[in-house]
Amino acid sequence: MGLFGCLLLLPACFFSSRNVSQSPKNKIIPLIHFPADHGNHKGSLTEWWYFNGHLNTDSGKNYSYGFSLFRATALVYFAHVSFTDEKDQQFVFDRIFYPFSKVKFQKNSVGISYGNEQVIEQAGLHTFRLKGKLKNIGIDLVLNIEKAPMLVNGDGKIDMPEGGESFYYSLTRLKTKGVVSIDGTPMPVTGSSWMDHQWGNFYVMDKGWDWFSFQMEDSTEYNLYSFRNSRGRTLKQFVNVLNDQSKISSYREMKILRSSWWENKVTSNKYITAWKLILPGRRDTFFVDANMNNQEIYARKRSDFFPSYWEGRCTVIKKTADGRIVRGQGFAEHFPFGGNKKEK
Repeated sequence: MGLFGCLLLLPACFFSSRNVSQSPKNKIIPLIHFPADHGNHKGSLTEWWYFNGHLNTDSGKNYSYGFSLFRATALVYFAHVSFTDEKDQQFVFDRIFYPFSKVKFQKNSVGISYGNEQVIEQAGLHTFRLKGKLKNIGIDLVLNIEKAPMLVNGDGKIDMPEGGESFYYSLTRLKTKGVVSIDGTPMPVTGSSWMDHQWGNFYVMDKGWDWFSFQMEDSTEYNLYSFRNSRGRTLKQFVNVLNDQSKISSYREMKILRSSWWENKVTSNKYITAWKLILPGRRDTFFVDANMNNQEIYARKRSDFFPSYWEGRCTVIKKTADGRIVRGQGFAEHFPFGGNKKEK
């Protein structure tokens, strides 16, 4: 995305598929190439650029936002934009579809515009800019990269449960500053954001997932991804950790204990709002609590056939193998459950 200039200055080992010493004979060819892969991959079936963030005002108010641009084939383009005011317990969201004539992509860069309302653009060597519009709310944020990219699964490629491969990386710490406007009143904000970029020849129809992004106070970040089928049975899992030196560790197992549930009376969908996550590969345990229950994104129009899901900010506590307690912040995203509330 719009960070391609600054990534050229980061150590080359961050962009190889594994952080190992290489000789000319055993050199590993990277699967993801910066800066080109920040932009649109028009040959792929599915692609999205996703951001979440934690924002604070000088007066002490806490906000969070979600911003995603989706492309499904070369025909369907839509944005998911959400904004949460935790103090007033207000959640605003929309899923906005755009015709191809209103969508613009810059070649080999992050310049993306959906209807001139939802925009991702380069703003400097180490910086990109995010502009979004949601009903009476506008966001205009500058995001600065603080750490090297996390190549998910160690090399930036995962196998999707329904077939096909997905390329996937995260930018786990984006120092954030900008303005949020509500009913035309601008408010300066600061905070931290996260970005995911995923693309490939895959589709998601009857599979759900539980996904978490954690930014911890010990300068580690976690990208946790667990697929499940329509009955709730776990299919594939991806556990990714970026340490304080930007070195990634990847595992394939975690246990999810779901301890609190919430039902949206509008849609009758059921979601989890408190979790205990156990990572056997690291012997870390996480206690995760949603900051607000009502954060479901769902269809409001008959023409909208895309699935509903819950996405929101969470408070995170990590207990390490040696007993240390580390606090953090995060986001959770998951698809609804039916009546089966068994632990998985």
